[in-house]
Formats: sequence, structure tokens, C-alpha cells
Amino acid sequence: MYSKPSIASHTVPVTWILVADERQAQIYVRRRVEKIVPIIGNSKHHQFTEHVEYELAPVPNMRVEAESADTFQTGRHQLGKVFESASPAHHMSEPHITVQDLVVERLVKKLAEKLHGAAQKNTFGHLVLVAAPRMLGKLRAALGDDVLKFVTSELQKDLVHCDAIELEKHLQAVV
Repeated sequence: MYSKPSIASHTVPVTWILVADERQAQIYVRRRVEKIVPIIGNSKHHQFTEHVEYELAPVPNMRVEAESADTFQTGRHQLGKVFESASPAHHMSEPHITVQDLVVERLVKKLAEKLHGAAQKNTFGHLVLVAAPRMLGKLRAALGDDVLKFVTSELQKDLVHCDAIELEKHLQAVV
């Protein structure tokens, strides 16, 4: 009769991986998976070995998508007024921030709020940031010290289009 051998269990901090671009973001959790694999070549005795792997799984309710730029009202009524000191004239000026920049700012703010809430609840022990360099800079600027202290590594690549298996291959070098 076979009984499963036990691996000495120890508590490993949960690792979250944030993968983001300027349109969407998904947080994954890295889970430890223990597999019992039969030893090949031994047909009389059923001997097994344990194999430990890690896999990525999306964290529920941790997918954030940017709002559509079409939802923002644009037009002359939203332009700012400029006062010139040389004359009493007032003219309209273009805003200093584009609608696309505003959409990205709001996405980053939502992500920061979600991560802040999770950090307060000690939901994760390590955080890996994966994004293109520009987005990575915006994330770092938006995340507070309470979240940044969990960041263990960063990968400056846009990997939002990758599935969990491809993403794991890219993360092998940094995690």
C-alpha cells in the first residue's frame, strides 16, 4: 500500500505578479504545486518521487481595465483660460494633459488602491512589477511606501499579451 510521503512544510510568503500596460493590468499569484511522479523503470515496486513546481494563476477581482477614451467629454467647454499680462484679453488654451494620459493615470490610481488595500490585509509577501519602462515609472510613482516595500523585482517588458505559461518563462530570470 502506498502512502504519500510528506515534504517538510514551511510557510512561503505569497508572491503576486502585477503585469500591466497602459490599457489593462492583471495580478497573478505564484502558487507552489507538489506533484507525485512515478519513478520510471521500476515496474515491480511502485515508487514515486515528489516534484515541486510553481504556476501562475490570476488573482480573483484583480484585473483592471482602463476606461475608454470615448467616455471622456472633450470640447471647447473644457479648455482652460489664459490671462495675458500684456493685455486684458482671455483666450482658450489646450489642456496640458491628454485624454490618453488621463486614462492611464486613472488606471494606475485604481491599481495603487487595490494593492494598498491588499498590503494592509497582508495578502501578499512579495510583489513583482512587470510593465514597459514608462508604465513601470508611473506605477512606482503611484504606489505608496507601504506597497513598494514588498517589491522584490521588476521586469521592464510589456507582457500583458502573454498567457500564464509564457509569463512564467519570462519571470524565471527575475523571480
